[in-house]
Order: sequence, then structure tokens, then C-alpha cells
Amino acid sequence: MIWSRRSEIRYGREDRVFRHPGEKLAAGHLEANGHTLICHNYHCGAGEIDLVTRDPQGRIHFCEVKAWRPGPVHPLESLSRRRRARMVATARIFLEDLENRETGEQADISFDLLWVQPASGAVEHFEAIFSSDDDA
Repeated sequence: MIWSRRSEIRYGREDRVFRHPGEKLAAGHLEANGHTLICHNYHCGAGEIDLVTRDPQGRIHFCEVKAWRPGPVHPLESLSRRRRARMVATARIFLEDLENRETGEQADISFDLLWVQPASGAVEHFEAIFSSDDDA
């Protein structure tokens, strides 16, 4: 688990026990594409991020995982402005903790969405769907 030195409790799981089968599928998909899982279900006062990974180039990916339900709404439409703002705020706190534990250097980041269908095992990865500079 990841704990902060501040009074606000922050945590994320570093084990392989996932809350939702879709998160396990998404993590497996990312790892098959060269990503390393940093943690999953990272929580802090600002919000929660399903998966945090590092790709082979060193970029850190903050991933929202959505279960695949056929219908008129595309999964990219499910990330409201408010949800994006919470992801950015949560990512900033995570990065502050990570940079303090690692080199102190600022990392390149990507906000991603993984759309999964647990029944079939299908995973669709939408990379860099917004940035921390966007009007979240």
C-alpha cells in the first residue's frame, strides 16, 4: 500500500487482488502492452483512480476502467467534466507522493480510459483522452 506522510490518508493497492474483474482485464491488457502496474484503486481526498501504470517510455498512465455495456452512450462520454477534474486533482496528489519517493523529477503523464467487456475479455484502450491543462 502507498501511504502519505501528510495527515490526509492516501492509499492504493500494489497487490494483484482487484475489486472488479474489469480492472483485472484492463491491467492484464496494459501489462501485455509493456506497462508496469504501479498501483490500483488509488484513493485520496480528491478522488480515486482505478489503475496507475508506467509505460516502457516512462510515461505514467492514470486509467479509468469502464465495464462495456452496449448502448447509445460511448464510454468516452461517461467521463464528465467533474470526473475529469477529480482525476486530475487525484493524479497531482499521487505524483507528489511518487516524486517524493523516487527522484523528485516530474513525470510525463497520460489520462486514459479502458473500456472492458468482462464476459468476452475484450479491452479497448483510449490513450491520452484529455490533459491536465484541459478545461476539466
